[in-house]
Amino acid sequence: MTVAPKADPAPRFVLTGRHVIGGFVAFFIMVASIDAVLVWLAVSTFGGLDTPDAYRKGLAYNANVAAQSTQDQLGWRDTVRFNQDGASLEATITDRDGKGIENLAVTVSLARPTVNWSDKRLSLQPLGGGRYIAPVADMAPGNWIAAIEARASRPDEQNAAVYRSKTRVWRQP
Repeated sequence: MTVAPKADPAPRFVLTGRHVIGGFVAFFIMVASIDAVLVWLAVSTFGGLDTPDAYRKGLAYNANVAAQSTQDQLGWRDTVRFNQDGASLEATITDRDGKGIENLAVTVSLARPTVNWSDKRLSLQPLGGGRYIAPVADMAPGNWIAAIEARASRPDEQNAAVYRSKTRVWRQP
């Protein structure tokens, strides 16, 4: 009796040139689409110039260094923080002996470290004893850069900035 050879139930897979080309095309389409998403995310999160009017600020560099030297001689220090409930921002400006500096017009510019579309400029109200406060209930929690600027608020004095400082503050969620 002769036994007939069995036929394979499923033919074996054979890799052809069409499969290889299809794999290459699919790979490059995937890479290009991921690149397109990353480029879109990078462009959509950049708000514009990092430093507006950088050329003129560069020209005033020596004047800024002299103003910083004068400020350092004053010995003033500041503390900027969000209150525990997160509803207000408080700044305290003290002299070298720890006594509060009063009669200042204090403004704080709050900015995120990475984006600039949520930047805010606040005018702080005096509380006495060198403490100044402003409401910030609508601000998102997280890390902020606070740039404080204090000017003489009396009309008999020049309105030039007498104190500038930058610090990071954290607003609790």
